[in-house]
Amino acid sequence: MKNNLFCAEASSPNSNLLHKILKYRSLKILVLTFLSLSTAISSAQVYNITDLSTLGGFFSQATGVNDLGQVVGYSDIADHSAVHAFVWTRTHGIVDIHPSGMSQSMGLAINDLGQVAGVAISTGDRPTIHAFVWSHKGVVDLGTLGGASSQAFGINDFGQTVGQSDTSNGTSNAFLSKNRAQMRDLGTLGGDSSIALALNNFGQVVGGSLTGEAFHAFLWTKSNGMQDLGVLGGCESIAAGVNNFGQVVGGSGTTCDGSIRHAFLWTKRDGMRDLGTPVGTSFGGPGAINLFGQIVGAACPEVCLSQESVHAFIWTKRTEWLDLNDLIASGSGWVLENTQAINAWGQIAGRGLIGGEYHAFLLTPNTLHEGTDDLHFKARRKKSLRRP
Repeated sequence: MKNNLFCAEASSPNSNLLHKILKYRSLKILVLTFLSLSTAISSAQVYNITDLSTLGGFFSQATGVNDLGQVVGYSDIADHSAVHAFVWTRTHGIVDIHPSGMSQSMGLAINDLGQVAGVAISTGDRPTIHAFVWSHKGVVDLGTLGGASSQAFGINDFGQTVGQSDTSNGTSNAFLSKNRAQMRDLGTLGGDSSIALALNNFGQVVGGSLTGEAFHAFLWTKSNGMQDLGVLGGCESIAAGVNNFGQVVGGSGTTCDGSIRHAFLWTKRDGMRDLGTPVGTSFGGPGAINLFGQIVGAACPEVCLSQESVHAFIWTKRTEWLDLNDLIASGSGWVLENTQAINAWGQIAGRGLIGGEYHAFLLTPNTLHEGTDDLHFKARRKKSLRRP
């Protein structure tokens, strides 16, 4: 049964629960978020910035933030010998969640139950790369589609994960998985490779796939399979995020030489809309979209050849593109370089340069109370997410 408002792919009994989740979020979040949106986003210091620090090394990268303000990412460790996955909370700070027995790991997504999806590399003479899900109960290796390696890039509030896995026939395909025993090959758009980067609570999956001649963004649903979202006049595109309204964001070339790359917003009603790039840039793409259609990403003056040329941006329907560096306190010392996640409260996670080191950060809108106890809200959210 398809919901004509949310384009839902869920069916009873989960459909009712999903609507309860969205209704719960809307009633709770609208109170503060719309107050935030009513404040001029272009005014000085719209956001407070939190340095998430590192696991003892010189750099860290935030890759996801849930609606409780919990952040996931990865960081080098004190002796700089490895990169480990981490979870950051306001209560406990940055915590190493590296799976035991593995040499390297990265946390790449986090849901509202605090479950983390990521990738870990094994030790030994022939190391393997496997997708994993971490929770307070432990780590689950998701296995593969029959090949050697897999990677998990997204996880929703029901614990469904998406990513890419090698297959038994030598291809690398997008997958949707609930656990190790239920990894589903999502196929391709006609080529021999695909990758899934994100999904929403209705199980709608986005990413990119070879078509046989090019690489195109896709939207996958249980009822319709993999849909080609097209391009913005160029030869390639990829979808990076999708919210619970089925709005999809990504990047697409506008020419086939790859010199210009624009952000896009795709909806079922309007198709692929060109969002352009921030003023003074010609190459960029968004990383995520939240429930209110706010989009975050990074852009460069030209093809991003160096970190120094990259800046983090936010797009809203009212303001279009704004450099996030202009929306934090002047003299903060930060240069915000990329953003890969934004939650329903408007909190943004990414990486920036501070004191000569690259650190993960969390931006929080001024109108959102920073002292909120995320553990208190977690307990309330668990009750709302129980299956019928």
